Amino acid sequence: NPGLAASLAALLVALSAGAAPGEDAPRTLPPRIDRDLDLEGNWAMDRDVEVAKGATLRLRAGARVVVAETDPSESGLDPKLCELRVHGRIVAEGTRDRPVVIASEQPVTTARGETTPVWRGIVLHADRSRAPDSVLTHVKFRGACEGVHVTDGAPRIERCVFHGCEAGVAAGRLWSSDRKEAEAAREPQPEVVETLFADCVQGVYVELSAAPSLVR
Repeated sequence: NPGLAASLAALLVALSAGAAPGEDAPRTLPPRIDRDLDLEGNWAMDRDVEVAKGATLRLRAGARVVVAETDPSESGLDPKLCELRVHGRIVAEGTRDRPVVIASEQPVTTARGETTPVWRGIVLHADRSRAPDSVLTHVKFRGACEGVHVTDGAPRIERCVFHGCEAGVAAGRLWSSDRKEAEAAREPQPEVVETLFADCVQGVYVELSAAPSLVR
């Protein structure tokens, strides 16, 4: 499939870690975002980051967030892995030529269809702001346990690429690393539009009352 091959080739280029020659060194995301924040250029996520209720994290076209392999804060759902917890809103405004990239610092190791997750992923909590809901457009993810986890609501995930994730999109209950239920599922209905899953164990993981809308 020429279109798929082209998408994968572009993915590998976009997911190369680090700033290109001549680009600014990455700045570090704050651990808590209490007010609207627009991101452009290169950023590093070296621990858990929380977007507070009422705040919007906006990633402009071409923004790149490189995620560390360990979480020194030892907080959240998985004390060992970094996660982006959204109680407010996240809006990614990538384009085909200038995608937003949220990727692990190191390449993902895959073997026999299994992946080694390097970070937890984006968690869209049920109490988040939804007027309107979060939107992720032309975002390239790499190396997450769950690229995007939704427990309620209908965020839009459009023309994204998930590479080397255990699950690209998960809709259902939220579990901690010790397999305890951390947040019940309500009626998660994420809209997943023209999205590519490469070397993922599962593209979309669904449980209980989840009813995602999948558009090819």
